[in-house]
Amino acid sequence: MNPQDLRRARIGAVILAIVIVSSSFTYGQKIELMPNNPAPRLGQDVDIAVSLTGDLGELDNKTRNFMNGLRGDYTFSPIDTGTVYIGPLSFKLNGVIFQSDSIKLNILPSLPFDKMGVWVRQEEFRNKKYLVVEQIIRSDWLENKSQNVHGFDTKSLGQSGLGELKTDSFEDSQVSIKLHYAASKRQSVSIGKRSSSESGAIYRIYTYEISMGPDFKGEYIITRQHFNNLPKGVEFNEWILK
Repeated sequence: MNPQDLRRARIGAVILAIVIVSSSFTYGQKIELMPNNPAPRLGQDVDIAVSLTGDLGELDNKTRNFMNGLRGDYTFSPIDTGTVYIGPLSFKLNGVIFQSDSIKLNILPSLPFDKMGVWVRQEEFRNKKYLVVEQIIRSDWLENKSQNVHGFDTKSLGQSGLGELKTDSFEDSQVSIKLHYAASKRQSVSIGKRSSSESGAIYRIYTYEISMGPDFKGEYIITRQHFNNLPKGVEFNEWILK
């Protein structure tokens, strides 16, 4: 991505207003940016949470609760693969300008729209490990199913059931797994004039924060057996957690 395109993406991505109602803000805090997906794909929208962290001890309870809940979201749509930098962003709080950190994202190639599959990968962001599980489901496949498949309402995407990762299956592996973000959308990936919905595909993504215990053996293989209701015939490649 050239600098001109990156500047244009930054300018078009951010529409954010934060109003602080308390005048007791102190300077022991910092503003951090956190993406819902640490390594998005070409054409995907990326939600970035804007959060205030740090020492809030000097604030009264009302202000502390307000500060802890301070967050905003904007959407950044990558236009090319490779490394993209977002931030730092500036915020005016009680007449004082504060600046956030900046984050680096690696934009990956897009997934194919013409076949069903589940793609698993491991990413790292700010020294934390994340497991990213993506799935493409054909719309006509869902329409040919009954209204309820193994307890999953096919008209209510995002509910548990279809291709769901069994997080409890990791308990004996010394891998701790916690859901970070989940979304199921008919229009979540667009490349040029072509979108996943126009090609008859529905895209799902789950990102999990993972950590390894002291007795972790160095590798752990994720297979089909780690999923509930994984449709037969879909592409799936085993992934080795490290």
